[in-house]
Amino acid sequence: MFTQPNATPQTYEKVDGTYGTGKYKPAWYTTDASLPDHTLYLPKTIPAGVKLPVVLWANGGCGGNGVAWLSPLVEWASHGMLVIADGAPNGRSRDTAALMKKALDWVNANAGKGAYAQVDGKRVGISGQSCGGLVAYEVEGDKRVTAVGIFNSGALNAAQRQVVPKFSKPIAYFLGGKTDIAYAQGTADYNALPKGLPAWKGNVESGHGGTFCRPAGGEYGKAGSQWWKWQLRGDPSAKAFFTEPGAKDMGWQAVSQNLDKAPVPEALPGN
Repeated sequence: MFTQPNATPQTYEKVDGTYGTGKYKPAWYTTDASLPDHTLYLPKTIPAGVKLPVVLWANGGCGGNGVAWLSPLVEWASHGMLVIADGAPNGRSRDTAALMKKALDWVNANAGKGAYAQVDGKRVGISGQSCGGLVAYEVEGDKRVTAVGIFNSGALNAAQRQVVPKFSKPIAYFLGGKTDIAYAQGTADYNALPKGLPAWKGNVESGHGGTFCRPAGGEYGKAGSQWWKWQLRGDPSAKAFFTEPGAKDMGWQAVSQNLDKAPVPEALPGN
């Protein structure tokens, strides 16, 4: 089912120095002929009895290169996720909501079956950076989505702004401070969310490019892994990052609402 890409662990190690820091490391990426316009990230070994929830990722710059955000996606996979990035490895297509929806349809058709028997298709997060965050905006309303993570992004026009007050899934915004060109938009969108929606917004002084190129994706990779572990794996220990000083201790300036009301799923075995 899987096809190992033309990249070696040695090449990755030179770039990043790690295969992820989670308990399911080493993680890596691969491809599947039945989903040719995407790149899949997952642990190299999945212990018996362990289920992997799913994170869908849309790229910044609207580019269709599924390994452009290699570091944080490998990091998230190492914490027990199947991460599916829009675009083939080193692909040149344009990232769109249609690509993310195609991945969502594929998960719906394949999770729990065959080579993906340990994938839990009922727990699906969507996310993206910059332009990719706006791709995720277009997919948020799909009933199969259970949580959202938005990185360095926010609505750019009236049509995008109109959907924000209708959001219905727990959402976290990860922004790069006032030097982030998406800071004002992301902040405005957070403020426009439904008042009863569980939501978190954090800023770390990194600018629009974030810390994605650092080992494990830096602060963004580590914070994102905590969000997915809490929202998708149901890991109670990850909640503290958002509801207690955990984020602040890592340099994040954060605000939140209704996190105690977030519909967190039952904890998966192996957390």
